Amino acid sequence: MSGNVHTGDPWAGILHGLLANTSTSECSVSTRSAHRLLSREVANDSRRHLKDGQEGARGSARVVNVLDRLSERTVAVSWRDSTSCHYNDQIWRVGIARQPGCCAVTGRQIETGDAIYRPIPAFPAPVNAHAMILASALSLVQAEV
Repeated sequence: MSGNVHTGDPWAGILHGLLANTSTSECSVSTRSAHRLLSREVANDSRRHLKDGQEGARGSARVVNVLDRLSERTVAVSWRDSTSCHYNDQIWRVGIARQPGCCAVTGRQIETGDAIYRPIPAFPAPVNAHAMILASALSLVQAEV
């Protein structure tokens, strides 16, 4: 690949390589349009990979549903994120937030020490391993079902 453009992102590198090697006679997209497309894809990709807690619930491509309360301390969650993963019947356990974050269900701020649910540890770690749901939000969801 020419230059050091987009070295950390394979998808942006693929797009850059394809667009750099395509002449305008082969494609109806002008070079300027191609570079705008590449820039837009890189911007979209960087937004997709924001850490949990940096994005609000409205800006997310994920859908989180609490499926069932399995015990007093565990719940089954369906986590669908079109940009990274899909976990159906993922087990989450109650705990205490060790760091600030954002509730995956409500988008509300989570402070250190809040009662939360998080995915149980696994190997390899799931993509959403650092996600949290406020315990109070889970109570509201359970009441609606």
